[in-house]
Amino acid sequence: MATERLSMRQTREILRQKWTLGRTHPEVALSLGISCGAVGTTMLRARAAGLTWAQVEALGDEALEARMRTDHV
Repeated sequence: MATERLSMRQTREILRQKWTLGRTHPEVALSLGISCGAVGTTMLRARAAGLTWAQVEALGDEALEARMRTDHV
């Protein structure tokens, strides 16, 4: 099955809802119309990149995408 390609807007919103609102994977997935797996993968990539919400807010889209890009997750 193909992996969902998320926009940077969706990526930021996943991280915001998880880190600032404390929502569950299913709650975030439902609000964005994506799968729970996409939420989980995004969180894994963010943690692997060592990101915090403050860093995500400060990074531009290209920098965030570069930080989130991992070939081993």
